Amino acid sequence: MYRDRADWGVFFILGTLLGAFLALMFGTDEQGNTKKTVKTKIKQTKDGMKEIKEQHIDPVVEVFEEKTREARAKFEAALSELEDRLAKLKTNIKELDGEKYRDVVDEVMADLKKSGNYTTDQLGRLKSYFVNDYKHITSGAAKRAK
Repeated sequence: MYRDRADWGVFFILGTLLGAFLALMFGTDEQGNTKKTVKTKIKQTKDGMKEIKEQHIDPVVEVFEEKTREARAKFEAALSELEDRLAKLKTNIKELDGEKYRDVVDEVMADLKKSGNYTTDQLGRLKSYFVNDYKHITSGAAKRAK
């Protein structure tokens, strides 16, 4: 039922846009200069969009690139901390069972939480990633222990 309404809404919007486009293409102004007027308006719109991009989009991209670098650094720090702790264990890394590994992950997550540099969501995602990537991470820790 809702899907039908959404489909009609989409068709209505497309029809409206098509009608507006056709009116612009086949309608005329007082001097009969439709295409010239449309081209001028399109150029003005492109220039306006370029200005918006320069004023707003580029700074936003810089912010997201910075956040990406920060996120990568946080992940690498958490991974390094986990691998260091696993390498310090006196047991053989190959014999480390999943339960002990999860305990170490929980300890690392608790320490990261205390640092205040991670959100609850970030900590949850890191923990989930580390727990699911048990074999890969323990092999990295084994290399560090050697």
